[in-house]
Formats: sequence, C-alpha cells, structure tokens
Amino acid sequence: MEILLQDLNKLIQYLKQRFGKNQIIIMGHSWGTILGVTYIKEYPENVSQYIGIGQCINFNEGKLYSGKKALEIAKEKNNAKDIAELEKLLVECAKHIDYKSLNIDNHVKIVNLALKYLKADNESSGK
Repeated sequence: MEILLQDLNKLIQYLKQRFGKNQIIIMGHSWGTILGVTYIKEYPENVSQYIGIGQCINFNEGKLYSGKKALEIAKEKNNAKDIAELEKLLVECAKHIDYKSLNIDNHVKIVNLALKYLKADNESSGK
C-alpha cells in the first residue's frame, strides 16, 4: 500500500504541475476507492474533491466473509489443499484491519479461491 500511495502522490504532483493547479479531483472505483480514501487521509492538501464509484466500506471484512464461505464449501468437498490455504489466508487476513498493512497478494488469493467455490449455477470461473 505504501508504494501505491507514493506512486499516486507522484502522479498527482505531476498533474498539479502539468495543469497549474494547487489541488485536483480524484476518482476511485472498487479497490481504487480504498487507495483514494487512504491517499486523501495522508495528503488532503492535494485533493479538492473525491468521487467514489463502487465505494468499498470495509474491504477486509468482505474478503473474510467470502473466504469463510469458500472454506465451508471446500470442507464439504473435502479439498484438503484449498482448506489449508484458506485457513492460512483467513488467519493472516484477519490481522490486517487497516489498509496500510493490507497484504494485497493474500487478498487476491482469497478472491481467487472464493471464485472457485462461490459461483452461481451455470457460472464459469473464466478458467
């Protein structure tokens, strides 16, 4: 997260200079809303307005919920490999309540495993 915030700050500094503005408007969608809100908390002087689309309120909580549901199904299907992976990821994910300490790789792994188990009837995982 720290690297993403630094990169976003460099981009915003460039845009401010390029367009001769003291502040800019930023917009975030889904995961970008987490980055945008976190950025605004750290650099409020750079942003005049924020637009959130598909605003995430509690990103971590949603991943924990879907991971737990996927774990239940993995146990029903007796998939030992996925059970072990989900249990490990859920423990790790539960440790990160703020976005600055968020491990994006672990969240992506939970999402991918959740997609494997939490599909609607006739839905393809795209794989």
